[in-house]
Amino acid sequence: MSNRVKIKRGYSTARDATLAAEEISVQIKQLEDTIVFLFVSSSYDLEILGTALKRNFPNEQIIACTTAGEITPDGFADNTLTGFSISSPDLHAAPFFIPSIRSMDGEKTKLLSTDLNNELKRFHRRYPDGKSFGFLLVDGLSIKEEQLVAILSSSVGSIPIIGGSAGDDMKIDK
Repeated sequence: MSNRVKIKRGYSTARDATLAAEEISVQIKQLEDTIVFLFVSSSYDLEILGTALKRNFPNEQIIACTTAGEITPDGFADNTLTGFSISSPDLHAAPFFIPSIRSMDGEKTKLLSTDLNNELKRFHRRYPDGKSFGFLLVDGLSIKEEQLVAILSSSVGSIPIIGGSAGDDMKIDK
């Protein structure tokens, strides 16, 4: 691994969302050029946690999803906030939020594809020599994960897509 890439990982078992955000930020915050990936137990108050994360990571791009169990640096756990940060001047992210796939129809599919292609064009104009991949975190209860991957694959061409489904600790909360 290049010395231009720094990875920090950590987790919090604090039940209080604000405290959990503070604890994980101490463990994984880096100085610059950072992308933060978080995996969050749905037992947290997500609105409070989101506000606390924005406060603790004001300049970082945050990519997060809820889970049905977390993998921490110490192994499997429940009811935690876990994650990692990657810092490198050579790594750039363009998060692309897809609001809802449950009601995906032909028209929404076309709009999604157009919006994603436009975002990719902007990104590649800014970083023309970069290599790309897609990191997908998708609602596991939507029952449309495969449909979304097919749409995304046709939109991004040869860019590989990795990722998984978000969970909600088996609450099955639609």
